[in-house]
Amino acid sequence: MRWRTASRGGKALTRFPDSKPGDDWGVRPDDGHGLDVSPEQSEKLRDLWLRQTLRPGISSEPLPLDDRDTDVERRQALDTLLRMMKK
Repeated sequence: MRWRTASRGGKALTRFPDSKPGDDWGVRPDDGHGLDVSPEQSEKLRDLWLRQTLRPGISSEPLPLDDRDTDVERRQALDTLLRMMKK
């Protein structure tokens, strides 16, 4: 098995097991486009995404992330797009 790591501009795009919270890795949003969430919100989002991911494909049960007004990531993306269109 070969372990591959990705980098761009000398910066690792992969978080390693021994990475610290302050280590620079991955892709960072431009200023004003980040989404800060509390630990409680992060846990709630994790649970919502897990339910979304595990929902059977044939299920028609509506889940919270199906509602665009309660989907935090979708709402943030839409707000960012609207801001950009106003410029």
